[in-house]
Amino acid sequence: MQHSTLDNLKVQAQDLKHRVQAWDASRDGLPAEHWMALAGGLVLFMATRRASIPVKLAGSILASMLVVRAATGRHGLQEKRWLPL
Repeated sequence: MQHSTLDNLKVQAQDLKHRVQAWDASRDGLPAEHWMALAGGLVLFMATRRASIPVKLAGSILASMLVVRAATGRHGLQEKRWLPL
């Protein structure tokens, strides 16, 4: 019983991921979207520096995701050839 519930959750999570990726690929990019993601990540890093350990961990994970999105995402900094990656 529990195994099938976990499988269902996994399938639902993968379906949600694919739907979000399809939506993201189909929309037009915002002007300077990569710079906003980078700034958001850096602000989040700084905002959670002095927080409790769980908040700092969550903030670091989310901030890292934003910085990576800025560098490698659709229309990101890597596409502009401003980073040697």
